[in-house]
Amino acid sequence: MTIPREISAFSSFVEYEELKISLNSSTDFIEIEVEEPYSPVGLEEKWFLDKATGIKWRLVKPDPPFGGIWSKT
Repeated sequence: MTIPREISAFSSFVEYEELKISLNSSTDFIEIEVEEPYSPVGLEEKWFLDKATGIKWRLVKPDPPFGGIWSKT
């Protein structure tokens, strides 16, 4: 799976897991500490730093009806 630029809602848990695996094995992104959570309700969230651009991204796991997100912070 190539790493997409943004996802406003995952189409499935499989799509989310595939992106998470891609990010964890990527040499272009490194996981960093979550600075400000997307939601106060305790959704599973990880932040990644794009080493080439310095842009921080957030990956939030789907929790229906919320579809999760992959977006710039």
